[in-house]
Amino acid sequence: MKAVTTYKQQLIKSLSDAGCSDEMCESCAECYENDELGKMLLQLKGERKCLREKLTKVQFELDTLDYLIRKIEQKK
Repeated sequence: MKAVTTYKQQLIKSLSDAGCSDEMCESCAECYENDELGKMLLQLKGERKCLREKLTKVQFELDTLDYLIRKIEQKK
């Protein structure tokens, strides 16, 4: 496996590992290269907000299933 050598490559890999789309990865890398760190930060915060909302929804779904499981187990 090829080693990551440049910061841009590391940035893209990290963003990809975080679940960002290819477009988001490229956009952030472009912002980095153009020293538009404020713009990049806004993009990252927006992505984090979306992930946080998904996490909250999934947590609610898990909590609901746990509640139903406990109720059914109590009736057994």
